[in-house]
Amino acid sequence: MENTAGRVGDMETATMNQTTNQTNENQEPVLMRVKKRDGTLEPVDVTKIIRRVTLNSEDLRFVDPYRVAIKSISGLYDGATTKELDNLSIQTSAMLIGEEPQYSRLAARLLGIYIDEEVISMGIHNFAESIEHGFANGLIAEPTRNFVAQHGAV
Repeated sequence: MENTAGRVGDMETATMNQTTNQTNENQEPVLMRVKKRDGTLEPVDVTKIIRRVTLNSEDLRFVDPYRVAIKSISGLYDGATTKELDNLSIQTSAMLIGEEPQYSRLAARLLGIYIDEEVISMGIHNFAESIEHGFANGLIAEPTRNFVAQHGAV
């Protein structure tokens, strides 16, 4: 496997330059922004993408986290959502499973984080709240809801 540790700084610099290569009519650089789950826009920080993929693949010897991160970063555009970027990282990891089965673990870990963030953004913080949400959306039967409501504080 290729040593990727030396490429991190170069990749981050090159990507940072790519995110600002557009100019407005005054020839000032226009920073790309990402839309967060709460709807706010913030400047793209490619190091967050690199960090998330790298941290989740630390013990996966045959996984190249920078390959996944570069593909995710290449999908950036102004106004892209964090959900889209997360999905791209998950899908890229899943696509590479045929080459190296350890990418399945990376994809699963990234998917777990995605689900966790999605559930928290919905205001669900515990099992009982998830059951109540499922009931409100017709996914959980009333007897199950009542059982959880009755025994949830145990």
